[in-house]
Amino acid sequence: VIAVALTSVAYIATFQNASIAAPQITGTAATGGLPSSAAVAGTALAAAVLASLMASRDRRIGIMAGIAVAIAGSLLTLLAIPAWSFPLLLAAALLIGFGNAAIALSRYAAADLYPAHARAGAVGIVVWGSTVGAVAGPNLVGPANAAAASLDLPRFFGGFAMSVAFLVVAMAVATFGPRAPSSSPTTEGQAAPVAPTALSRLVRDLLAEARGRTAVAALVSGQLVMVLI
Repeated sequence: VIAVALTSVAYIATFQNASIAAPQITGTAATGGLPSSAAVAGTALAAAVLASLMASRDRRIGIMAGIAVAIAGSLLTLLAIPAWSFPLLLAAALLIGFGNAAIALSRYAAADLYPAHARAGAVGIVVWGSTVGAVAGPNLVGPANAAAASLDLPRFFGGFAMSVAFLVVAMAVATFGPRAPSSSPTTEGQAAPVAPTALSRLVRDLLAEARGRTAVAALVSGQLVMVLI
């Protein structure tokens, strides 16, 4: 929950900052949504990559990898702003999307710790942790940018630097935080291991069922409304 909250602050703060910076870099308001779009693309790519990594290694490795790539992307924003480079900003956004994927996948790490009847609550608590970012992130960008301006740093630099700091702390929490017990009664009700399945096969199987199609439609429409607002 702590790692999710910290990563969420960084992710949301980055895209509040980037949505304002992008039109000023390019001179057109039409580019304001492109950093967020790049981040969503990065999240989609990362979801498959990190899930495969988690399947072959473990959940923690996948979460750490996602946050590490997001740190690299966040550092890239610190180069994009002084250079006033929109392509660099988009590349950074793509990489930061890996952090968002790590947030999403961490809820399954939480679910692994509990028996079937308690998993929904565990997932909900981790998702609730991400709302910390929704509240704190936007409210911290202004003061961070103001602090950077007082040091004669480039405009928007402070908000991006703040995101780097939050991601580094999130990485420390994910790396050094307590580990799940090796043996636990919560394994009751967990699914038996299955052989790896190709992503294309998983998509076909999901869309073949009415409830799978309903779930996808709900997620797509919900995401659309959220991003539009």
